[in-house]
This record gives sequence, C-alpha cells and structure tokens, in this order.
Amino acid sequence: MSQSLISICMCTYKREHVFLTLESLAAQQLPGDLAMEVIVVNNDKASDLRGRIMAFADSHRFTVKYGVEPEPNIALARNLTLSHAEGDWIAFIDDDEIAEPDWLALLHKAALTYQADSVMGTVRAVFPKETPAWIISAGFLDRSMEKTGTEIALTMARTGNALLKGDWVHEKGLRFQSSYGRTGGEDSRFFRLLLEKGGKMIGCKEAVVSEKVEAKHLNERYYFSRAVRGGENHARDQLNDRNGFVKLVFFCKSIFKLVLFAGKSLMFLPMGKNHYMQPAAKVMGQLGKLRYQFGASPLTLYGED
Repeated sequence: MSQSLISICMCTYKREHVFLTLESLAAQQLPGDLAMEVIVVNNDKASDLRGRIMAFADSHRFTVKYGVEPEPNIALARNLTLSHAEGDWIAFIDDDEIAEPDWLALLHKAALTYQADSVMGTVRAVFPKETPAWIISAGFLDRSMEKTGTEIALTMARTGNALLKGDWVHEKGLRFQSSYGRTGGEDSRFFRLLLEKGGKMIGCKEAVVSEKVEAKHLNERYYFSRAVRGGENHARDQLNDRNGFVKLVFFCKSIFKLVLFAGKSLMFLPMGKNHYMQPAAKVMGQLGKLRYQFGASPLTLYGED
C-alpha cells in the first residue's frame, strides 16, 4: 500500500510547551495509507533546542527535522519549515497547542472527501480558572468551525490548525510574506493568495486542537492591541496597489464603522464588559485601519519577549 506523507510544520519561540505539542503529535493515530514528518523551526537564535528535540524524536521513533531562523520574523520561520517539507500534504500547528489523536487523520479525510485544497480545524480555547467572564462571553477566542465540508471565509484562515495540498508549496511556490513577519497577519495573507489563485478552503469541525490561554492575555489591553493589528493588516491587504478613489471609499467606511461601533459600545457600557467589550474591540479595529492609512508605524507582535 502506497502512503501519502504529511509534513507537519511548527514554529517555536521561547515556549517550553513545544514539547507538549510534540507529545500530541507523536500520539497521532494514522491509517495505514498515511505517514507523517514534523518540521520544527526555532525563531529564537539564542536558544538551541536541537539536542532536546532530536532526542525526543529518537525516543518516540518518528521523523523530526529541526531548523533555526535567526531573524525574529514569523513569516521567515514559517517559510523555513516549508523549505524542509517533503509531504504530499502540509499541516500547520502552533507550539502552544495540543492535537487530539485523530486530528491529522480527520483533516486529511475531509480534504479528500470534499476535494479541498486546504482544510481548517477547530481550535478550542482552554481558559485558566481566573479568566474574567467577559473574555469567554465576548467570544474573542472562539475559533470553532461550522459543519464539516462548508467552504469558509478568509477570516477563519490561520496556521494554528490547518492542512494544505503540498502542490501549492512545491509547484506553485506559495510562501508567507516577510513584510508581515513582525506584525502578524502573514497567515491570512498566505491563504488569501491561495483563494485568489482558485484554491478551495473548507472547515472540519471534528479536527480539534486545544490551546491554553496564557495569563498575560487575560486583559483588555491584549484584545485591543490585537484588534488594532488586525485592522492594520486588513487595510494593508485591501489597499495594496489600489487607486485613490478606492482608498477614499475605504477611509469613509472605516470612519462610519468607527462611529457606529463606538455608539454601540457606549450604549452597552452600563451593562458591563460582557456586552461592551466586543463592539469596543471593533472600534479599535477601525482605528487600526485608520492608523495604516495615515502611515503610522504598525504595532508589532513577533520577535519580542
């Protein structure tokens, strides 16, 4: 029986959790027609994980390739994983996630069943006990999928739980854009290019990874900053190489939405954070769009402690 190879790509940056992620990958239950390899790229040149990771691979008897991207740039790190990937399929997982044992098999099955070029799975947030109720109720970290096989919007695309046909990398040269390597948004841009070139992207509700929410993310500032970055990246995508009229229309829409969401946030203010934080975050997203249009320096996410 011939086997299809899946290359699982993972970048890591100063996270000990990467070994728990590897444990979950070693526990994958694959059918006989599937094999896998794991590519780990360390984006922290100051720490050498090669010895520990290769020792882990030897003790668990599965193939792991290791590389280092010295420049603090998540897009370059992701591209280095792709340069090592030899699989018929390429999967992505983050170094703070845990994959269910059937994760990879379900992604692959969905891709074949629905003849998809890319499949996104569900990311289930695991909240600490001290998590404020408004974070959960506002749905900031809700990344579940609808019925498996449903074609999904670009807003659901990310590298935290995804499968991609290898041809898009090996033959069509799809890569992450380094200009997004410090700000984030490189994954959305990557999958936008796939869709623009005619690729089909679906969701798989049952292919689950869990992600433990870090304590440093349990505050308003984190979600507001994330919303600003999202707005900046969205504006950059939408306005790249566009004419002045398109930019003017985009600007006017941003102003209108800012006022709309600000009013909504103020209206819900007496009802508490459970109600006003979501529209308030959307206000920050519109501010991010305006920041980009006025040429402000973008907020950075990667390459910092």
